[in-house]
Amino acid sequence: EPYNWRDLNLRQNLIIYGTIYRICDCDQFTREWLESEGIELQCSESIPSDPYMLKLMEKNQNKFKDNLIEEKVIDKKMDGKILRFYAMFNNQDHSRKFIIHVYLIDNTIEIREIHRNNNGYDPLPIYLHRQLVPKDSTYNIKSFVNLFLDQREQNKINYLKANAFILGEHITIFNRVFFLYDCDKFTRDFCQFDINRLPSISPYSVTDKSEDKTKNVARKSIENEQRVLRYEAILESSDENDCCRRFLIVYRLADDFISVYEKPIDGYGCLTRKFLERVRIPKPDSHPDTPIYYQPNDFYIGAHVEFYKHRFRIINADRYVLKFIEENQEQFSQHVIDSFRKHVCSTESQKSN
Repeated sequence: EPYNWRDLNLRQNLIIYGTIYRICDCDQFTREWLESEGIELQCSESIPSDPYMLKLMEKNQNKFKDNLIEEKVIDKKMDGKILRFYAMFNNQDHSRKFIIHVYLIDNTIEIREIHRNNNGYDPLPIYLHRQLVPKDSTYNIKSFVNLFLDQREQNKINYLKANAFILGEHITIFNRVFFLYDCDKFTRDFCQFDINRLPSISPYSVTDKSEDKTKNVARKSIENEQRVLRYEAILESSDENDCCRRFLIVYRLADDFISVYEKPIDGYGCLTRKFLERVRIPKPDSHPDTPIYYQPNDFYIGAHVEFYKHRFRIINADRYVLKFIEENQEQFSQHVIDSFRKHVCSTESQKSN
């Protein structure tokens, strides 16, 4: 016989499939409804303490002890105040962006990755759990030796603090170098009035210093994110079968990466397929130790470009290419501009005829 709501009451055991449940209490709605049906409820009883839950609560209360946080460094006035910096890796992979949280109450740091669809990385919510981060990236807080350091030795360890994060500079966290390119309004106001150390990023400029060059590359990646130039090209080859093949050259302005796709041929039923994976391509006449990579100025109507022994000739481009050239004429030589203008004029005249 199945259970009925009349069988339920407080301070009684309920057996379900061999498991005994103890009914200790109920909410106010349940109590009033059962009493309206003529059922007299017993007095509620407190739920007995669970040793596992007590141990878990104690662990949560002391969760920062593993990170060697001292009570004297905690400023209650900073409770709930968090600095939020936007960062990216200091390498060619500028597509991975992060949010770095600096908790002012105890100078702990947390890193979250900003995920995009189909970026090839697992969408993990936390890149680095909240903890103290030593300035010396080779230092391991939880190593066997460091767990038994006395308090005096622990006090000698230097950790990253809020004043170490400067907009437009690099920060090293556990051997990962991040470039801080932006922050939220609270962080900017806090650093401006309380720390007075947030300069604006200098305009895009060419310099011989590697550090400044890295900043400019990062700035370029931010300004040109998801902006691409598309060119149509043919493959110059001695093989007659390659004469009818058409290719699409995609140039990413954010990182100068180039990818090549082969366009489908009418009547053959094939789809667009990838001919060359996205990569930075050096010019064939440049030295391997100091490669010179292709730039937008190298692509114009009639130009010949060589990608790993494959020679292409540019025959067309989409409308955005001309728009980009018109808006950024200082980045292109005059013959490149003229080639596109002549191509547009000839195309429009053919359509009118």
